[in-house]
Amino acid sequence: MDVFEEYGRIMKNLHLQEAYDDVVIYNYAEYSKKYDIDDVTDFYNQNFPKSQHTSEFKLSKYNSPKSIVFIAVDETSGVVCGLIESWLSKDGERIFSTALIMKKYRSGLLFRKMFTKFLNECRKYRDKEIIVHFRDSNKTKLEPLYKFFGFDDLEEDGTYQNGEIKWKMTYNL
Repeated sequence: MDVFEEYGRIMKNLHLQEAYDDVVIYNYAEYSKKYDIDDVTDFYNQNFPKSQHTSEFKLSKYNSPKSIVFIAVDETSGVVCGLIESWLSKDGERIFSTALIMKKYRSGLLFRKMFTKFLNECRKYRDKEIIVHFRDSNKTKLEPLYKFFGFDDLEEDGTYQNGEIKWKMTYNL
């Protein structure tokens, strides 16, 4: 049983399974033909009050070379329910910037699908590793989750603008 199957089995016992028939996962180019970037920005800002973004900032990142963005939308309601964002740092490192799933869709299945698409894109770009950062205030819940999905090598990596410790983990492709 692979890590995704095990995670799905565990989460099935913790949550009621949602029907995902109406959820579509778009890359940014597909999404932008049908929906507005402001919906993604609002979804992000509602969930990350310490790291507010503007739509202009998001567009500058999404349109940068080798950025990888997947947006999940519940087609019945038109609501953004999942977001994965990634881009290259100035040093050429693949930064896994955002992994966000709306609470009612957190049975493990949506993230698994989005993360698998993300890894496939990283392989297309021939990335060797993926870096994720998170705040010290989120360390207790995010470190075990990222370890579960294959990230390792936890290390302190500076601080955020407000002085909070920044942690780093790596996923080797």
